Amino acid sequence: MRLKTAKRCRIGRTVSARWPGVYALCISADGTRLTEFSGNPHEVQIIRKYVSDIRIHNIYKRVSDSDLEDQAVEITEIPNLILAAVAVKSGGVLSAVWVVCGFFTDAKYDKELFKYPPIDNFQYQISEDKFYKTLDLLRETFERIHHSGGLKV
Repeated sequence: MRLKTAKRCRIGRTVSARWPGVYALCISADGTRLTEFSGNPHEVQIIRKYVSDIRIHNIYKRVSDSDLEDQAVEITEIPNLILAAVAVKSGGVLSAVWVVCGFFTDAKYDKELFKYPPIDNFQYQISEDKFYKTLDLLRETFERIHHSGGLKV
């Protein structure tokens, strides 16, 4: 079962590498981290300073334990670094959760509320609109793969 989930996430990692603007990792339905964040390793290391394992676990639980919420989006200490989670489900059964980070090119924020400035020199950057479209595409793509029987978990 884990092998098939790992295969699904390898496919996802390949696909996510082609989604400009986002850094993504995959977690199985049982909470096992199957991949690390895609993207430039130096940039991922910086992201991990602001997106801790606890934050990843909490956003994972938020969408994996919910019957109502398949997607969650949160701000971070960096004004333009956004953390999201997308639950991939088929027939209401969780197969995986994608945790996705993006650096918004068009972030609107109150400077007084943030300790750190925006990061604008990363390889992957994305508009807010494209970020949400990417989350939808990611969920729809993997739900179709799962529903078609192409990859069963």
